[in-house]
Amino acid sequence: MVSLQSNSPRVLKKNLIKNSGITSRASSPPNLAKIFINQLPSISRRSICNLLKTSRSNSYRTSLLGLRDKKLVQEINQIRIVHAHYGLRRIKKHFETQGKSIGLNQLRRVSKLYNLAPKPYYSNPYKNRDKGLKDTKIPNLIKELTIIRPNQVWSADFTYLKFQGYFYYLATVIDVYTKEITGFSLSTNHSTDLIKSALNRGIKTYGAPYLTHNDQGSEYRSEEYLVLLSEHGITPSNSAKASPWENAYQESFYGKFKPELELSSLPYGSTFMDLYNYITNQIDYYNNYRIHTTIMDIPSNFRKRYNLTQVVSKSTLNQREFIVC
Repeated sequence: MVSLQSNSPRVLKKNLIKNSGITSRASSPPNLAKIFINQLPSISRRSICNLLKTSRSNSYRTSLLGLRDKKLVQEINQIRIVHAHYGLRRIKKHFETQGKSIGLNQLRRVSKLYNLAPKPYYSNPYKNRDKGLKDTKIPNLIKELTIIRPNQVWSADFTYLKFQGYFYYLATVIDVYTKEITGFSLSTNHSTDLIKSALNRGIKTYGAPYLTHNDQGSEYRSEEYLVLLSEHGITPSNSAKASPWENAYQESFYGKFKPELELSSLPYGSTFMDLYNYITNQIDYYNNYRIHTTIMDIPSNFRKRYNLTQVVSKSTLNQREFIVC
C-alpha cells in the first residue's frame, strides 16, 4: 500500500505508477488520476489530484480518448484469448482483416499505458543429433536458392514433446514459401517411419515438392528415406553437420509452436489419440487462422493468393495470344 504522508511528491508519483501497473507516464495528469483512483481505492481522490497537480473536477470527466482506449484494450484482450502470443504487428494485421484501421503507434501507446503484453516464447535447448556421424556429402542447396513459389522447398524435422511423464515425437514438414505445415506425424518413438509418414501425408495433400531440406540426423540420412525422395522425384538438401541454424525454418517453428501448444491444458489421463487430435487442431489453427509474422498473412490464405495470381497471369497471357493470332 502507498503512503501519502511519508514520501516526497516525486517518490509518491513513482510509487503510484508502480502500484497501478502503468508503464508509461505519457498520459495527461487527469487521465493518470482516473486510472490511479480506479486501481488504488485506498487513496483518496483529493490526495491523488493534489499530487498530480490537477483539479478534482477533471478527474470526474470522461474523455473520448479514454473511452476509445478502454474499448481498444478490451478488443486486444479479446484477440489474445485466441491468439495469446500475438504481438502488436499481428494484432494490427488482425484488425485489418476485420476491416478496422488501427495505427501501430496507437497500439504501442495503449499497450504501454495499460501494461499489455503477449504471452512470451521460450527458447528450445540446443540439439545435435548428427554428432558422431559421418557427413552425408549432400549439399545445402537452399543457401543460394531464391524461393518464389509453393512446393518449391519443404523443410523437414522432428521434435520431442513431454506429456504427462512420457516422451512423444512430432515430425513436421513445412512449405518454406507459404509457411504451411504440409504434413505431420506423431509417434512414441523417433524412427524413419515417423518422418516418412509426415512427408507422405504432405505429398498426398499438396503433391511432391521440388526439394526437401533437413538436418543430418540418422533418420533423414537413412536409405529408406532417400529412396522415398527418389521415388517422388524430390531433390534432397542437407544442413551442414552441427549447424541447426541452416534449418532455421523448422527451428523457428518449433520455438513458437511448442509454447503455443500448451499441453498442460489437456486433462490428466489423456490418451495418445487425445494428444493426436489436440495437435491436429493446433496445426489447423496454425495453417488456417494464425497470422505468420514473416508473410504477415495466414499461411493457407497466402497460398490461395499465389494461386489466384497464377490464374490471372495465365488468363492475361491467353488473351494476348488470342489478340496476336
